Amino acid sequence: MDILGSFVNIIDTYLIAPLVQRIKYLRNSRDNVNGLQTSVRNLTSRKNDKQSTLRAADNAGQVETDAASNWFQAVNEIEREANNIHEEYYQGTCARSWCVNCWSRYKVSKRSVNLKKEADLRLTEQFPLARQPSPEPVIEMEEEPTQNQPSTQTNLQQLIDHIYDPHSRIIGVYGMGGVGKTTLIGKVNNHFKENPIFDTVIMVTVSATPNIQDIRTRISDRLGLDLSNANEDGSREKLLNALRTKKFLLILDDVWPQSELKDVGIPHPTRSQNGSKIMFTTRSQDVCTDMHADFTMKVKPLSREEAWTLFVENAGQHVIANDRIMYFAEKIVERCEGLPLAIVTVARAMANRHGVGEWANAEREMKESVQDIRGMENKVLTLLKFSFDRLDNDLLKSLFLYCACFPEDHNITEDDIFIFCVGEGLVDKCGSLIAARNKGEALIGSLKVACMLEDGEDEDDEGGSVRMHDMMRELALWITSPMSDSSTKFLIRTDESIVEAAQATDWVGATRISLLNTRIELPELGERCQKLTTLLLHRHEGIQTIPVTNFFQHMDHLSVLDLFDTLNFESLPDSLSCLVNLRVLRLQRCRNLRALPPLGMLRQLQVLDLSYCVNLKHQIFIPEWKGGVSKLRYLDVSYSGVSFQAGMISCLHRLEELRMNYTMIDIIWREGE
Repeated sequence: MDILGSFVNIIDTYLIAPLVQRIKYLRNSRDNVNGLQTSVRNLTSRKNDKQSTLRAADNAGQVETDAASNWFQAVNEIEREANNIHEEYYQGTCARSWCVNCWSRYKVSKRSVNLKKEADLRLTEQFPLARQPSPEPVIEMEEEPTQNQPSTQTNLQQLIDHIYDPHSRIIGVYGMGGVGKTTLIGKVNNHFKENPIFDTVIMVTVSATPNIQDIRTRISDRLGLDLSNANEDGSREKLLNALRTKKFLLILDDVWPQSELKDVGIPHPTRSQNGSKIMFTTRSQDVCTDMHADFTMKVKPLSREEAWTLFVENAGQHVIANDRIMYFAEKIVERCEGLPLAIVTVARAMANRHGVGEWANAEREMKESVQDIRGMENKVLTLLKFSFDRLDNDLLKSLFLYCACFPEDHNITEDDIFIFCVGEGLVDKCGSLIAARNKGEALIGSLKVACMLEDGEDEDDEGGSVRMHDMMRELALWITSPMSDSSTKFLIRTDESIVEAAQATDWVGATRISLLNTRIELPELGERCQKLTTLLLHRHEGIQTIPVTNFFQHMDHLSVLDLFDTLNFESLPDSLSCLVNLRVLRLQRCRNLRALPPLGMLRQLQVLDLSYCVNLKHQIFIPEWKGGVSKLRYLDVSYSGVSFQAGMISCLHRLEELRMNYTMIDIIWREGE
């Protein structure tokens, strides 16, 4: 019986059951084919939905996952096979015999059942559709096609050479704002897109007020590193470890003092043996020292020829097609003094200006109020003001603004800076004239390091003069203009062509007034100039007399009165004694000056310069000065007719420096010598 049962099971399993299944395939062939088509239609609908979602993700910067790619490929194959089955079933009839026709339908039906199972499986399959793209080794920076000047290419090659140099691990690029540092390092970044020697090149802007977490996140995103679940210390360590495994070039743009690599999580390349490099840009040479740069480069303004080429490329060929327009255009480019940002900004503002009068007006505005040129305030002056705002202290800011009191391209001398220092009270704070001079030299050095002042061009000045770049001077004039938000207001006229009378209302709110090389008549003042501390009247041809009333009486806070080389006036009014806070009185080269009023009330006076007052025949008596100018520390009477009562000098107990020259020999007496 067991043998019979086993035999029956074998017959059922291997003969009857397969035969029954084949009969079912044959009998249900239509239902199976139609069921497949229903499943495929559902699958196609899901595919279309997935593709719509994927397009949205693509617009958001995401890319298709490998799982999604495989799924779409499998679905396309199912759709193709289902279409073949459909055509075979409804079009593939057998003309020769019924058996062959049944066999064909059987196979189609079976394929339909199997394919439907796969379609149903794909219909319910879950997988990630899109993901963030894998970080590219180098992201190409957009370049200005017009900024390929020869000096830029020379600087670029020099930087690339130092990147290949194993001894240059940290490279610093410094220069004034708008000079083209960012453009230059962008070209460095793009160079390694075509010449890959690093695992990754990362370019990040730091800015004047760096956000450490934001910088860390931008670097980690470029590495494909997720820091979202890490705390401050953890994210820093994860970034450090990730960078240590790579050969990287990290380019940091716009670095300011107090930027620490270790706070971000950037490994020091000098401690790495994998050839990693750090390059950064800054406006301060001191930052290059603080960052331990192995090589530093100063990016200088463009040459005159490069500046003109850049201007024409941005303004258009009509600039050189008309000689009269070209005349004014050259004047405008000259005012930009090689600063690419200013050149491009002005050129684009003038690109659609074809009238000679429009160009003449632009040249006038560049001279009188550069902020009126479209884009100059927002794109140039605002950018440069970051450098001003980041100066270490108010004294540096005050000196920078003071330098704008002199004409453009003027060589500001050591004596000019010395007068500023005395006027600011540095003699008392520092203890002596020499200390104040040294302080002035240190302040100038800081402004030069910050790329806000440049070396002067006066070879005769042994002390070393300085000058302001025209755009830096425009910045200072913008900051101190009546329309600015600053509490410091200047009244500056330094053009020989200016002859209009000065308005008394312009004087009232001013902190410093500079009327250099002008012929403006001095006004009578109707109210106090409560903020006025400095009055510079160098080479002022309009002064025949200084108003006797309503002038010095309203300047009781004045600390500097400088009438250097003003020739026409012969005397100073007695109201000079009202300047009770005056520290500096400079009358050098006032050759027509013939008399001085009493100076005994100038109790704060520390510097008196009467040199080259060749017509001044004045004798100074002990009673006049003994109780008055007791704080005098510097006195220069070289080549003047000034004489002293016997014993006068010994009464000046604080005098540190006396200059007298009667026989073409300078005699300098210093306290303690």
